[in-house]
Amino acid sequence: MQKGKIVLEKHIVKQEINKVRLSNYAVNIFSLVPTKSGIKKAIKRGEVFVNNKQAQTGTFLQSGDIIELYENTQKQAKIYKIELNIVYQDEHIAVINKQGGIIVSGNRFRTVENALPYNLYRSGQNDALKTFRPVHRLDSATCGLLLIAKTVSAHIKLGKEFERKKISKKYRAIVIGMTPEKGVIKSNIEGKQSVTNFTRIRYKTSRRFGYLTLLDLYPLTGRTHQLRIHTANSGFAILGDKLYGEKDKILYGKGLFLCAVELKFKHPFFDKFQTIGIQEPQKFEKFSSCEKENFNTWLNRFIINNLSKQAAEKIFFLSYKNYRLFNSLNEKFVVFEDQWIHKPEIIKSKIISIFGKSNRIYARHCVIRKIDRPTTDRFLNENHIYGTTTSKHRLGLFIENNLVAIATFAGQRNFKSGRSAEMLRFCNRNFTTVIGGLGKLIKAYKTLYKPNDIMTYVDIDWGKGKAFKQLGFINVSKKEKIKFYCRRSSGERISEKYFNDYKNLQKYECIKNSGSIKFVLKIL
Repeated sequence: MQKGKIVLEKHIVKQEINKVRLSNYAVNIFSLVPTKSGIKKAIKRGEVFVNNKQAQTGTFLQSGDIIELYENTQKQAKIYKIELNIVYQDEHIAVINKQGGIIVSGNRFRTVENALPYNLYRSGQNDALKTFRPVHRLDSATCGLLLIAKTVSAHIKLGKEFERKKISKKYRAIVIGMTPEKGVIKSNIEGKQSVTNFTRIRYKTSRRFGYLTLLDLYPLTGRTHQLRIHTANSGFAILGDKLYGEKDKILYGKGLFLCAVELKFKHPFFDKFQTIGIQEPQKFEKFSSCEKENFNTWLNRFIINNLSKQAAEKIFFLSYKNYRLFNSLNEKFVVFEDQWIHKPEIIKSKIISIFGKSNRIYARHCVIRKIDRPTTDRFLNENHIYGTTTSKHRLGLFIENNLVAIATFAGQRNFKSGRSAEMLRFCNRNFTTVIGGLGKLIKAYKTLYKPNDIMTYVDIDWGKGKAFKQLGFINVSKKEKIKFYCRRSSGERISEKYFNDYKNLQKYECIKNSGSIKFVLKIL
């Protein structure tokens, strides 16, 4: 140990090392200087010693050598006079709430490290650091809790606790998309294993992004940009991430929606565990509220622009908590919360169509073509409330090469009365009604495949088959109501036929739809 100097960190060279340059070996052995360039600068400033002798970048190491990092005794950097949010401090440590957009340390003047002397009081302990030292790092764009050492012993002990993964951190983030309820993300980052656990808090629909999800993230390792890389690679990048986010979903001017909200660690002097937590910034809730477009907001705007209040009373929004009331609401068009969450644009389109406000195209201006399975699946998933289903025959209506309506049919079955076909799906493009489109598609199917009858089912929740009756279909029976289980956390709707999670019934709301009407068209 050098007289009059303070040792910040100490490292003993591993046994398997032999004749390795100090500048190469010392990368990542000191938490204060984790980069190769930082190590070289520390060596040039005379802060690194090997076996009690000042080291050079070309110093060769052998097993058992003792490497020490001393506090910089050169002229202190100019103080950056900006107020920091101090969450906790005592004689040994401090915790600040770092604002986004400021780097922790480095060669720049505007750093957290240069602002600490302006905000923290100096320790009266014998081993007090002349320069307060952040014990870990936060990205410049990330806000939240940063742990600061005020004494040498605090810095050494906390550094060892980080190495042993005894200090836990929790981050809160808004990510783009809907995530699973919880999960583990594992991958290699710069050749090193990295692990992050996550738990979903809640999610909301978004006009711009489809869904926004509020997550708690728990990094079990500490790789550079770990949380940002893990979320982006998993398909739900952090909102505002210009580095790893998708180019067409970049949010400008609001910063990164990632905040370190909790630290759990053993105090280096008092030897007791501490939990320090903060709330995420107000911008999290403010932005989520602006992005959410709930059903009532949209309907009220639609009423003002298009409808009378009397017409709007035909529509009823059914939230999860009222699902059990549904049987008494059969005379209204009912919008289920789970369907609004997953397919709001389709719900809007259906309502606009019901009230005759959709864009109108005449079938006589359209041409009919057979369409392939991928095109069918894509169109139905984007425009039909129940999505796609397996079909044998697929016909589409096109205007100027744009697909505007679709009908799909199952393979025909032979009965005594002849060949029977089932129409599985029919729908128009969202916010579009093709006048005469249903009739034109059915006529084309009859010409091409010559069935003796065509049958189909009409969902009573959204109508009673008026268009089919006009084409000569006959109401032959009513299909019983189908029971569904809706998972409250995700809005996932599961038919009773496929439901098997009876151990967790408390996580679901149970509902029955209104059933369906079977229609048959006899063909002479």
